[in-house]
Amino acid sequence: MMLTRAPPFAESGHASGSVFGYAGWVPAGLVVGMLGGLAVGFAYALLAAISEGWRVPYESRSSPLAKFGPRTVCGAIAGLTVGLLTGPGAIGVAVAGAITALVLAVRDERAPSRSSP
Repeated sequence: MMLTRAPPFAESGHASGSVFGYAGWVPAGLVVGMLGGLAVGFAYALLAAISEGWRVPYESRSSPLAKFGPRTVCGAIAGLTVGLLTGPGAIGVAVAGAITALVLAVRDERAPSRSSP
């Protein structure tokens, strides 16, 4: 979009002849993405803290669904909540939250347990 000077949405008639007029969307998208990720992370942390009482005993079972399911559901709910508050694309944000939570749960499961000295 930046190099071809394609507008990200319909413009109101004012066309910038400069590449820098279109390059502003790159940092703006980066900031919006970071704020969205931060919001989903906070929502996930809140859900994980609230659900710890029932989630931890369930995750101690040997089934992969029991180990990874609750955190994945927390990630999906966090993504859906933030996605619904911000507009369209809530399902995509929920899927991204669920995938991130699943990847982190698998990573935590495979990490060697650290014993305190």
